[in-house]
Amino acid sequence: PTGAFNTYFVLGSPVEYIFEPVVVSMIGNFAGSGWSTDLDLETTDNVHYTMSNWAPVINGTWTDTELHLKFRDNHDWTSQFGCNGANGANALALTGTAQNGVNGGGGDIFIPWGITYNVDFNRSTGEWIFTNALGTSSFALSKFSVHPNPTNNVWNIKKKEGKQITS
Repeated sequence: PTGAFNTYFVLGSPVEYIFEPVVVSMIGNFAGSGWSTDLDLETTDNVHYTMSNWAPVINGTWTDTELHLKFRDNHDWTSQFGCNGANGANALALTGTAQNGVNGGGGDIFIPWGITYNVDFNRSTGEWIFTNALGTSSFALSKFSVHPNPTNNVWNIKKKEGKQITS
């Protein structure tokens, strides 16, 4: 199998080896964590870890203006993934390659709050991507019309003949 695993050797009769996938999580200054509680990501292959439609807010009464976070293994600081550079070399970035466990795992990853994200983290390469879950990558405005404008309660959306509305 691919990916990282926790390996246990159980001395008994019979002797057993147990392999469990590593749990990858995020921890930070966001509500529900407060740098003390991890938010687990999901995986199907023990390499790519994801979370869909994550809508973080800054924890409680803290005065930070952006979210600070790191990825880490097994809810522990031994193996942590932050932005490149020494611990404290923080960076505001929606994409990057994490530094694995060296110098404290690098600096915090900063992301803007008030956005709903899809989170992707590649445990093998350290690459992270935060994409706007509510955004579209492209949209061709010439394929439809909306009327009446302005309106108090109803819009009619009409597509051009032979065209398909896609986003």
